[in-house]
Amino acid sequence: RDIVVLHLSDLYLVAAEAYLMAGNESSALQMLNAVRQRAKATPLASFADYQPDYETDVNFRTTALDVVLDERGRELYAEQTRWMDLRRTRQLVRYNVEFNPDVNSASDMANVQGEIKWLRPIPAAEIETNTAISQQDQNPGY
Repeated sequence: RDIVVLHLSDLYLVAAEAYLMAGNESSALQMLNAVRQRAKATPLASFADYQPDYETDVNFRTTALDVVLDERGRELYAEQTRWMDLRRTRQLVRYNVEFNPDVNSASDMANVQGEIKWLRPIPAAEIETNTAISQQDQNPGY
C-alpha cells in the first residue's frame, strides 16, 4: 500500500519559506501562488494583499511568514506538522500568546528559570526504561 511521504505542495511551501529567509519575497510569493493556484484559490499580488479569515489582536501584525504558515496549515491540515512548523520558524510563542486562551504571555511558556520550552518533554516512562539516558537528559524546563 502506498503512503504519502511528502506532497509537492509541501516542497513549494518549504521553498517559499526559504526564499523569505533569503530575502527574496518575489520568488517566495511565486512558490506560494503555485500552491494556491493548484488549490483553486485566488493568487496574491503581494503578501500584503493576504486577508486572514480569523480575528487577531490589533497588535498582531501579519507578516509574509504568517502567510506561508497559514497556507501550510491549510495544505497540511491533520498531518501533525503545525507544532514543528511554528517551532522551526520561532513563531510558537507568538502564536500561542495570540491564539491559545491558556497562554497570556511568553512567560506562560517558560520554565522556572525563565527559559522558553522549545522542546517537548521526554516521557518519564522512556527515561525509566532506557538505560542510556537519565533524568539529567530531560529537555530544559521539565
